[in-house]
Amino acid sequence: MQLEDLIDQVLILVERDLEKHDITVERDYRYRDAIVTDVGQLQQVLLNLIINARQAMEEVDRPRQLSISTWEENGFIHIAIADTGKGIPKEHIGRIFEPFFTTKGSGSGLGLSLCYTLMRNLNGDISVKSEQGKGSCFTLVLPQNLPTSESAPKSKLTRTLKTKLDPKLVAVVAEDAMMRDLIARLLHQLGHSVTTTDDPGELASARKQAPELVILDTNESSESSLQEIVEQLAAGGRGVIVLSGLVQAELESVEKRLQEIGRVRVVSKPFEAHELINAMEEVAR
Repeated sequence: MQLEDLIDQVLILVERDLEKHDITVERDYRYRDAIVTDVGQLQQVLLNLIINARQAMEEVDRPRQLSISTWEENGFIHIAIADTGKGIPKEHIGRIFEPFFTTKGSGSGLGLSLCYTLMRNLNGDISVKSEQGKGSCFTLVLPQNLPTSESAPKSKLTRTLKTKLDPKLVAVVAEDAMMRDLIARLLHQLGHSVTTTDDPGELASARKQAPELVILDTNESSESSLQEIVEQLAAGGRGVIVLSGLVQAELESVEKRLQEIGRVRVVSKPFEAHELINAMEEVAR
């Protein structure tokens, strides 16, 4: 598929969403000879970056514009996705591609980490320039001969993480499909068996292949509701890790009460992958 056709297809997917937020799109395709063989991975990167751009522009009161440009330089394909959003704080620039790091009050913190991983799979690179109050520009750099999915290397993320935990059957409970997929992929690479669902009730009622550990991603703000969910998931002595967006002061209080239920740990979002692994090791003891 031609590169510009792929970009246009992604823009069609989000067209209504962009229009709803009064975002105009500017295209500048200066390199039209690129053929994309692994459409799925690059499509996911573009979709994630465009969604991020839209979210960054939601709260600004100046003209909202998404600009996408392509060009060839020194034998490499360049794709730039720029927005006129709120920009990224300087202190966060160096961490935005880390797994589970997010500056948002909700969300998995996996979108940009996934983009980084997929670009590495394509033998490419991703970088960002941003200025608070003006916007951000993400630039993708790819070789002209893009690898196919069969020849793509393993994720750098999963190659660098280790755990002392023996293989377990782990359940991942999360409404966010990307969150479920990324955590499941990470756990598989670490040797665990994984089951996923978006419904805590479905897991709590399961009788066959009951998981030994449960990872629950939640934005539940009601402590009583959260406690009820955790009690169900912890039935039978299962260890439970709760991924929560609560502020630190609330977090410590909630964790103390949840630990009265059983082997429960609360991990504050945003967090890094090793913090999740450490929590798993703690509840498995």
